[in-house]
Amino acid sequence: MSRRKMKNIRIRVTAAGKVAVSAPHHTPEESVRAFVLQNAAFIQKRLEEVRAQREKYYPVSYRTGDTFFYLGKETPLTVVVSAQTRAAMDENGLTLFVPPDADLRYRKALFILWAQREADKAFAARAAEIFPAFRHLVKQDVRVVSKNMLTRWGSINPKRHTVSLSVHLLRCEMALVDYVIMHELCHFAHSNHGKAFYALLDAHCPARKAMDKRLKEYGLVDY
Repeated sequence: MSRRKMKNIRIRVTAAGKVAVSAPHHTPEESVRAFVLQNAAFIQKRLEEVRAQREKYYPVSYRTGDTFFYLGKETPLTVVVSAQTRAAMDENGLTLFVPPDADLRYRKALFILWAQREADKAFAARAAEIFPAFRHLVKQDVRVVSKNMLTRWGSINPKRHTVSLSVHLLRCEMALVDYVIMHELCHFAHSNHGKAFYALLDAHCPARKAMDKRLKEYGLVDY
């Protein structure tokens, strides 16, 4: 629980499946506990939604037979015992090569490492294709990096000319990756989400509203 300068108690179930409670400084702990208990059904429902979303898009146990989403497509996962640890993607899906004693944490860590590297390559390649149409907004080349962001799909650092994308975009179809990149590049001209920003984004992506709907359907959820 965190204490903040606020009027009411707030409960939020994060994309990592954790319950975050925020309360005003003056609110007694007994009142906070009571509020949490009163909202137990809501908390349980949201936790189940996050769990279901995670199981839909990511491997359940990181074993052979699990599936995950990669660029909008359900993709099979295979785990093979090997003397050399590595991850390899081909037309049959992703294969994790792990030692005999590799537990869930080990297999999951290898998957996350693969996803991070794959996202870095995929996002940079798409940005290189998209950037020329936005060169009038950004005078210098933009560096694209992927991060495990769970509250937003993307962000920018204007001073460093950096676009940060959530690594979880890797499970979305490429059109959505392109859209988030365009969205962030438009922020180099307009920092907020005002009319001017949306007019510029609409000029580059007329299907903006449909893209926003698809992103909401995917939702941000952790591995």
